Amino acid sequence: MTNAFFYLMASDNDLQRLKYACTLAEKSYKKGKTVFIHSANEQQSQHLDNLLWSVRDNSFIPHQLQTHEPDNNSPIVIGHQQPSSDRYQVMINLSSAPANADQFEWVLEVVNKQPSITELSRTNWRHYQQLGITPSSKNC
Repeated sequence: MTNAFFYLMASDNDLQRLKYACTLAEKSYKKGKTVFIHSANEQQSQHLDNLLWSVRDNSFIPHQLQTHEPDNNSPIVIGHQQPSSDRYQVMINLSSAPANADQFEWVLEVVNKQPSITELSRTNWRHYQQLGITPSSKNC
């Protein structure tokens, strides 16, 4: 069964939102989980790629950008299209909820105070409910 969790930020700063997504990816990786970071677009994917190389000075977070190759063995993959396989245990969603969101063990959303992000998250919350997932939230 899929768990959906929304992390609610007090800020409207998009960089903080992306950095928090990187932190969640690192935590999931350290727990032995495979992670798909679902970005809004190619530019955001590139930005996340750069952030994962520099988010912490003292850690290495192995990752790569999504390719068309179905046999991607990286524990963390960043992409703006639906993942081409069901091998990921965690999806960190920064975009519209994909139709196959219920294939993951965990769906994590990072929500800041930007009106467009808040509205998107409300839509995603309802989508998850329609898939039979009961979302929960936490202030961070």
